[in-house]
Amino acid sequence: MNYLKTSLTFSVMLVFLVCASSFGYAQNNQDSAVKPPNVDQRIEGWAAELDQIMSAIKRGSITKEELVAFRERVTNIRDASIQFSQELEPEVQNLSVRLKKLTEAENGILVSDTTPPPAEDTENAVEPGKSELSPDNEERAENATPLVAPKSDDRKKPQSDAEKALIKDIAELGGQVTTLNAQLGRAQVIVLRSDELIEEITELRRTKFTDRLLERFKSLILPSLWISSAKEIVPFTSGVIAILTSGGNRVLSEAPTAFFSALLGGIALAVLLLKFFRPLRLLSPTSMNDDEDRSHAFYERRGFNALQQVLRNVILFSLVPALVLVVLNQVGVLSPSLSELLWAVLETLIYYAVARGLSQAILAPKFPAYRLVSISDEMAQYIHRITIICLTIALVGFLVVDFARTLVASLDFIGFVYGIMSVSFAGVALGGYFYRPKEVDMPEQHFTDILIIRFLGVFVFAGFLIALLAPFLGYTYLAAFSVGQVIIAGIIAAILYICFALIDSCLGTQTPTPDDGGVPIIHTSNVKEQRYTQMMMLLSGVGKILLTLLGLSFFAASWGFDTTGIWDDLLNLFREIKIGEFSISPAIIVTSVIVLVIGILITRSFQSWLSTRFLPTTRLDIGLRNSIVTGMGYLGFIGSVMIAFSQAGLDLSNLAIVAGALSLGIGFGLQSIVSNFVSGIILLAERPIKAGDWIMVGGEEGTVRKINVRSTEIETFDRATVIVPNADFISGSVKNMMYGNKIGRIIINVGVGYDSDANEVREHLLEVAKAHPLLLTYPEAQVVFMDFGASSLDFQLRGFIADCGNSLSVRSDLRFAIFTKLKEVGIEIPFPQRDLHIKTTQGDVMQYVASDAEPTTQIQRKDQRMSAEIENDAGDD
Repeated sequence: MNYLKTSLTFSVMLVFLVCASSFGYAQNNQDSAVKPPNVDQRIEGWAAELDQIMSAIKRGSITKEELVAFRERVTNIRDASIQFSQELEPEVQNLSVRLKKLTEAENGILVSDTTPPPAEDTENAVEPGKSELSPDNEERAENATPLVAPKSDDRKKPQSDAEKALIKDIAELGGQVTTLNAQLGRAQVIVLRSDELIEEITELRRTKFTDRLLERFKSLILPSLWISSAKEIVPFTSGVIAILTSGGNRVLSEAPTAFFSALLGGIALAVLLLKFFRPLRLLSPTSMNDDEDRSHAFYERRGFNALQQVLRNVILFSLVPALVLVVLNQVGVLSPSLSELLWAVLETLIYYAVARGLSQAILAPKFPAYRLVSISDEMAQYIHRITIICLTIALVGFLVVDFARTLVASLDFIGFVYGIMSVSFAGVALGGYFYRPKEVDMPEQHFTDILIIRFLGVFVFAGFLIALLAPFLGYTYLAAFSVGQVIIAGIIAAILYICFALIDSCLGTQTPTPDDGGVPIIHTSNVKEQRYTQMMMLLSGVGKILLTLLGLSFFAASWGFDTTGIWDDLLNLFREIKIGEFSISPAIIVTSVIVLVIGILITRSFQSWLSTRFLPTTRLDIGLRNSIVTGMGYLGFIGSVMIAFSQAGLDLSNLAIVAGALSLGIGFGLQSIVSNFVSGIILLAERPIKAGDWIMVGGEEGTVRKINVRSTEIETFDRATVIVPNADFISGSVKNMMYGNKIGRIIINVGVGYDSDANEVREHLLEVAKAHPLLLTYPEAQVVFMDFGASSLDFQLRGFIADCGNSLSVRSDLRFAIFTKLKEVGIEIPFPQRDLHIKTTQGDVMQYVASDAEPTTQIQRKDQRMSAEIENDAGDD
């Protein structure tokens, strides 16, 4: 089955890609075949079209459909203008840069031409105080104009070909820039006019929608409304029968082959899809036993089963009528009135099929194994029955109104039908809720565990109340609108519920209850599975949020809101949020976060490669490897943060302000954090301790597991974890058993009796030491005669081992061996002996004198019972 689903999905994607590619190719060919109009003509056309639309909406009589079409046209104009401006701005910038460079080049040439050449004839230089003019010309020189460098504007110097070409290019570029700037400005004006016109159309739509919704007609309790509506029932029925009869006779007389071919073909196609198309075949509950019904695998399939239920209902009720109607329309044998009636019938059937399929998919009244909610069988059947009754009442009422509008019935008749339909719909729903049978209990689990369903539930209940009361107040359109909104809200909520189940089924994020069987996948001890599940849960949450927004947009569209405008506002909000003069771009923030996450993932991958692949091939010790891996992690994280800041557009030079603020905070309350951070860097650099070392610090003893930025993790020998701040290792005393190497010394204290031979004891202890494989032969073990004890001769067996981590087991082994050896050779291991002397004193105070090798101590206690016993013993003597 999974293979079939995968093959079907791949086939659908392949067909979609082929169709999209073909459409794109055809579109490109069409675009290339059509020569784009002149830019000025395009802008003038946009302006003329906006003027035409503005004149049209000024008319008093304009329909909702026309407003929708006008808004779409204006939106297309605005989008085209924005695209044109975006395409034009880079070109204007490039031409402006070229023009600036050419202007600077021209100014450079002019300046060099107007600068006088330096004097090179030093031999004929005029001495100070003398003039090189002749006496005849001195008078003429006095009246002459002073000699100055001619200005570029005043001189008349012949221009070279290069200068002429340069001036020509500057003129041409200047003209192009001026023209493009003018076109860009006109396009921006079109964008502004489009935005204003869109707001005006939206406001006009809302006004018309509100006026129509709150339009008041005759109340349903007025007898005149019932009388006038009853008079129109017979003409209305006759008109419908006449249209259907005449249209049916025309179809049978003019296109019988097309009609029966479409009918039989639709029936055959429906049978093939429902019976033999495997993706639409439901798994029969009767083929499974009770254990399999509650298995986790079947729980995962229930989302797909719900989708299959909906599709099967749509095929069952609407495939054949849709195929017949499409074929007859193509043949052209349907009259406009009959075509309108049949399309209304088809729309009603589609609504009924979808709503019925959703109810069956979620409630599964006949097959509890398919049920998506935990309710009893009686409750599921009851809710499904009430849903179908209400749905039938509403759809029949709307269909009758469509027929009445086609036959141009009176407004009183339409209002009467709306009123009867609304009151019946709300009465059945509310009566079924408040007056349900006693055996039908409230469900233990509602749909309200999803936020949007809870949100829509409030509107559904309010819609029931409005539909029940509004017709009696004359607001029949409001009542009918409420009925429609209840149906739409129910359909949206059910579709979202099934979509959420499908997302959980595809991503494997179900959390079945104990009644559903199976264990949720999140309850696993495997770290990789946990991370995978967490990622799937995040994807599931994002998908559900997007579906919720989509559902809300559809629901808002049914209220007359423009979903295009809503999505445009959301996109604009995503692009930039302005708070006063400060603007925030969520898109840039999200991009920066993605860059940061990618950088961190790359850093973690590089750290994993270092620790598992590269560093083990070197001769570096494990502590140095850990320092290198940790340091690379710090560098990668800092680099990722800097790149993310750059992507966000933050100037890293402004971080000096942040550093100043942090320094102020450090002075008041961050000393400990900074101290621990710096201490952690020192620990990684100097490595007085490293991962795997056996240390003692602050009364705690254990093995170093990890050196973090702020603290170090130590695992004690009883498997507890101690978190020690890094500053304690720098400012305090630390005992490291493995600092230089792992060689350690062990000492075994041994006491023997005073009648033992000391030399023999030494030989036996050395023999035991040499027999142990973990004791080093160099430095060799030695026996030290420590003291004459109170009860024994005290010796110490001292030796060295290669790994101090084995000291506990080596000590234990040696003690076992020494005890066995001394017992074999008959050397006594004495125990302390003490003599207790008791003597009486006056009164009830006694002295207890402990006589042994230690100094005598006297303890005075009050003991009535002990004193009495001693007196009795003395009397007997």
